[in-house]
Amino acid sequence: MSLNMLIETPGGFDYSGSDCLGWMKEAGFRETRVEHLAGPDSMAVGIK
Repeated sequence: MSLNMLIETPGGFDYSGSDCLGWMKEAGFRETRVEHLAGPDSMAVGIK
């Protein structure tokens, strides 16, 4: 999906797992991590 956003949309961009973890920490989450899923997918997990 990241490649699609970059190629197929005029202002396409992508966020990294590090970006998401930083935003979650700024929002007060005490535990954050990125878990890799099947294939190229991953998810950001936070506990507040």
